[in-house]
Amino acid sequence: MPATSAVSADGHWALSPDQSRVTLTSLAFQITDGNVVTADVSACKPTYARDTAALSQILDCPFDVPAGTYIGVGGGVLTTFDVLVNDAANGFFTDPGLQLASFTVPGPGGQGIAP
Repeated sequence: MPATSAVSADGHWALSPDQSRVTLTSLAFQITDGNVVTADVSACKPTYARDTAALSQILDCPFDVPAGTYIGVGGGVLTTFDVLVNDAANGFFTDPGLQLASFTVPGPGGQGIAP
């Protein structure tokens, strides 16, 4: 199949990966009194696949937090993650062999933990 040439209307493209994998570093649970309880989950690497069913479980990663009432949760992830883009219609690929490619979110220090 020959490559196609696509042009965006405003010079920008919004891409949604077919797959992505992040390294989850922590979960932070906010208690009703404003305090936060943090759970370490640094060994967790969930993989998102766009073609899986909505609300399907992508990871089973155990963690411990004290029993209680929590009103919010946040997650910490490394700013370097893996993505796979396979868009034959517009000619966008992360890797012709359909392998995940590493990507680092630009910012101070280049790598690290995003809040």
